Amino acid sequence: MEAICYACIAPLVVGFAVIGLSLFWVAMKYDYLFVYNVPHDTKGRMYARALQQLFVGLYLAALCMIGLFALDLGSDSSAGRTLGPLILVVILLVFTILFHLYINQRLHPLMHYLPTTVMEERRAHAPVDDTVYLHPSVTSLPPLLWIPKDKAGASKEEIKESTGIIGMTDEGAYLDEKNKLQWVNEDAMTAPLYVEKPRY
Repeated sequence: MEAICYACIAPLVVGFAVIGLSLFWVAMKYDYLFVYNVPHDTKGRMYARALQQLFVGLYLAALCMIGLFALDLGSDSSAGRTLGPLILVVILLVFTILFHLYINQRLHPLMHYLPTTVMEERRAHAPVDDTVYLHPSVTSLPPLLWIPKDKAGASKEEIKESTGIIGMTDEGAYLDEKNKLQWVNEDAMTAPLYVEKPRY
């Protein structure tokens, strides 16, 4: 965004911005593939947010140019040479605002509702599972519950009563004499809840 603002004043900034943003893109791609564990999907809403930030950069760039032309307009040496560009930038700013409002009006329904044309098209070509458009928390299976084994046998009774309702296990963990939780094997990869991340 800052690169857009300064590009009109110092175009050399654009080259450095391209290099910086390219390195930032490579780092973020690596982080999202191998570092971050993001279980939810934004469903494309980040595009609208990025578009809003782009417009902020355009507004700031236009305001910078208006300020520069207005300052030069007041000096005696220019004698009105910057009046034409000043008017053009003001017109450009007005068109940017109008286009921003238009984009918001067009994107707002798409961020919250599925277009009816897409739904009708998919139903015409193939039967659609209605659960496809539900949030993953509604359609995904409940997680496996991991409880510790105890000498009284309460964990076995709880697993027996929960059969068919939710998955439950007491493997790999137990309560000692002081009722403190202990692992049979302290390696996390042997835990019943462990799921290996995919390698890209």
